[in-house]
Amino acid sequence: MSYQEIPYTWGSKSLAWINAKTDAELHDTVWNTDWKIMEIWDGDMWVNDQAVKRLSRGNSSDNISIGNGVQVDTYGLVYLSTSSGSQYYCGVVIRGNAVGNAQSYLLVAFMGVYPVKLNQAPTIGNVIQLDLNGEFTDTNLPSTGGCGIVTVSAGSAGLVNCVLQTVELV
Repeated sequence: MSYQEIPYTWGSKSLAWINAKTDAELHDTVWNTDWKIMEIWDGDMWVNDQAVKRLSRGNSSDNISIGNGVQVDTYGLVYLSTSSGSQYYCGVVIRGNAVGNAQSYLLVAFMGVYPVKLNQAPTIGNVIQLDLNGEFTDTNLPSTGGCGIVTVSAGSAGLVNCVLQTVELV
C-alpha cells in the first residue's frame, strides 16, 4: 500500500493563520499544526470533528470567551456554565465569543487537547472540573464533574492546554 497525502486546500497552517483566514470557500480544508487536526470551513468558521458549532443563547449575564466551559439549555443553545458537575455541561469554547444579549456561534470542544481557562496555577496530571463561573479548577482529589486532565504545569492561572473528554472521568 502506498502513502498519499490528503490534499488540503490550504496545506498545513498555524492556529493564528487559520483564525485570521476568513475568506475561505465552503468546504475548504486545512491541517491545523497547533491542534494537529484537519479543519473545514463551513461558511462561517473553521470546524473540526472534536467540537460542535453551537449558538449562544444571548443572555446579558453571559460573557463567553475561549477557554470557558459552557452548558446547553433545553433549546440547544449554549451559555456560561455556572455550576460544577452540571449534567448539562457541553464542553470548552475553542473558537468565537459571545458578549451580552448578542447571539453568536461558538465552536465547543468535547474532546482533544485545547486551551482551558483555569482559575489557579495548574499541576500536570490533575483532573479539571467545572467551577462556578465558566472557568475550571484542577484537583488531585476529584469529585463529580471531572472532564479532563492538565497536560502542562504553569506558574499562574489562565489558558492552559488540557486533554478534554466530556464523559465524566470520576
